[in-house]
Order: sequence, then C-alpha cells, then structure tokens
Amino acid sequence: MQDIDLDDATRDMLSGMADWARLAGGGVALATFAGFGEADRFLVTLGEGRAAVPALSTVGLGPSDAGCRVVVAAEGSDPARPVIVGNAGAVVVDRD
Repeated sequence: MQDIDLDDATRDMLSGMADWARLAGGGVALATFAGFGEADRFLVTLGEGRAAVPALSTVGLGPSDAGCRVVVAAEGSDPARPVIVGNAGAVVVDRD
C-alpha cells in the first residue's frame, strides 16, 4: 500500500469525520466548547473547521470556558445531537 501525503486541513477534516462516526456508533469523542448560541444553548465543534452545533450539557460551563476541550456523547446515537458529559481539561490533584 502506498503512503498518501495529506495536508493539515485534510488530516483535520478526516479526524473530525472519524469523531462523528465514533459518536454515531455509541461512543464518545472530544469536542471544543464554542460558547453559547441562540437561547443560551451550549455550542460545540467536533473537528477543525466544522460549524458549531447546539448541545445539551451535564456539566456547568460558562463563557470563560469557551475554547476548552470537552467529552461528548450522542443522544440516541445521533451525532447531530451531542451531549457534553465532561470537561477534558487537565485536573490538578493535591496528593498531600
């Protein structure tokens, strides 16, 4: 099999498509919290260059969290209906 040289934009697009496919299969994926839209609905983007879509959320997020990575699942295995189930940011644990 021959290697194919992909540019960054193509690689990002394919990665985003793979994330949506994973959601459709009942898995979870990483997305970016994109702030709030109409009627203060949560917005997420799944993959570079993709449009933000409305989402439900089980976690509290505010305007200052825009741009953070979140974990999303798909309501009813429908990737067009993402649900934010967690924040994928680094957690600092004090072990003392």
